[in-house]
Amino acid sequence: MSNERDVILRADAAWTGIPPYVIQNVEIWVRGDRISWVGRQGERPQSPGSLVADLKGHWLVPGFIDAHVHIYGLDLRDPSNMLSIPLPFRALVASADLRRLLQAGVTAVRCVGNPIGPFLARAVREKVIPGPHILTSGEGICRTGGAWDAVKWPLEWVQSWNMLTDGPDECVRRVRERIREGAGMIKIGSSTGEHFDASHAWGDDPNEVLIGYSDEEVKALVDEAHRNRMKVAAHAIGEQAVRQAVLAGVDTVEHGHAIEEDTYKLLADHGTTVVPTMTLPAMRARFGAEKGLAPHLVEIWQKHFDSQLAGMEKLLEYGIPIGCGTDCVGPPYTPHGTSNTYEMELLVEGGMTPEQVLISNAVVGRELMGMENEIGALEAGRFADIVALAGDPRQDIKLVRSPRFVMKEGVVYLAPTQAGGHHDGLATTDLPADIEPSAFFAEAAGLLADIEHARAHAEGREHVHYSQGPAGGHANHHHHGSGHSHDHASGHSHGHSHDAHAPGAKADYGVLGRPH
Repeated sequence: MSNERDVILRADAAWTGIPPYVIQNVEIWVRGDRISWVGRQGERPQSPGSLVADLKGHWLVPGFIDAHVHIYGLDLRDPSNMLSIPLPFRALVASADLRRLLQAGVTAVRCVGNPIGPFLARAVREKVIPGPHILTSGEGICRTGGAWDAVKWPLEWVQSWNMLTDGPDECVRRVRERIREGAGMIKIGSSTGEHFDASHAWGDDPNEVLIGYSDEEVKALVDEAHRNRMKVAAHAIGEQAVRQAVLAGVDTVEHGHAIEEDTYKLLADHGTTVVPTMTLPAMRARFGAEKGLAPHLVEIWQKHFDSQLAGMEKLLEYGIPIGCGTDCVGPPYTPHGTSNTYEMELLVEGGMTPEQVLISNAVVGRELMGMENEIGALEAGRFADIVALAGDPRQDIKLVRSPRFVMKEGVVYLAPTQAGGHHDGLATTDLPADIEPSAFFAEAAGLLADIEHARAHAEGREHVHYSQGPAGGHANHHHHGSGHSHDHASGHSHGHSHDAHAPGAKADYGVLGRPH
């Protein structure tokens, strides 16, 4: 049921995702699932009955976008789980991962290769379950013996995934099947490791990978997808595969390292976006051993990560568009949650400035999602996907790892925590006694018990202050409805930085990803 009550967020500043990017002393009005107004505090009279969240000491940013993720609903320490665990159970596990993504501030994802992706996307879109906006390819498409063909298993097992596709005619048919299944994009395997490489999809050596498809097959895949207004993402590592993918007209190259100078120039000339996905190799190389990853696999992933870092220098030199995607696949090595914001830190490590990374995440991300006018910016008329950080991320990109407040489509999934105010891994908040939890958290039903838990803690700890507008009265369920104005915020100059960090944030990477 629609409720026209305004929700007003106030903070020290906002990075808006739209030039000139920064507004000081910001105020953002939310009505239903949309932003209705953005400006400075005091520029607009508070509406009667409005609900105010004072996020003093924080910066607001657009909800984060992970442009390359796999929400499998599996623990992949045992790859046979792909076969033995039924898809309905995987979907239930994945729904918990979707909530973890929201609580990490990730409000949109491209799920590029996952048989349950279309069902998750539909369930979120139809508000059956909470989750980020999802653009999904469904299962990936590769040749027999290609990128995702588990070559050590019997062929009929892998064929059951409806992924192996050979010849131009079969490529066309497979794209049409993905459309029927509900995919919004197409993912193809343009490169593969040697037959018995330990890391078959990526190859044990990034400089020795094989090309996946013939030119005719790639052209058939791309042409059929584009004819149906679907973008194509190509898993492509190595010179041959990346060059072929670009010439065939793919929209994005995923990974894209271990290539030559001329191919970087080709990427730039075609304006093809590269999504480097450094998170998966980096986390496996840096933290895999402590989670049981075999030493020779740690070495393989270090090779890929080193190649990606070297490639970043060339991507920046040639001005190639860079997307921000992690390739997180779930536990144990890349658990969904704060792992899905680690890519922003790695892009800085690769030579980007923090603001370039924010632009990559928000501006390039919203284009890759096909939601250019809906997400990725704090602007009237867009979805109210808003994250609060404990300072200026342009000064410290690591702040993205510890969001203090998360709203997606006007619904709050995370609010500033009190010390010790964690319950079952979910962040909680104290609410003043005169505000009903349903006023701000009705659709975040899973947090209601946590709110009650937090209210039992001692007073005096930091919490978000909610107040009501001049008319008073309690707010009811306000998170649906689309009534909004289209006032746009005026431009403001860059402001000062903040050095505050979220309480309890650690300097090391051990906090990456919440345990299951």
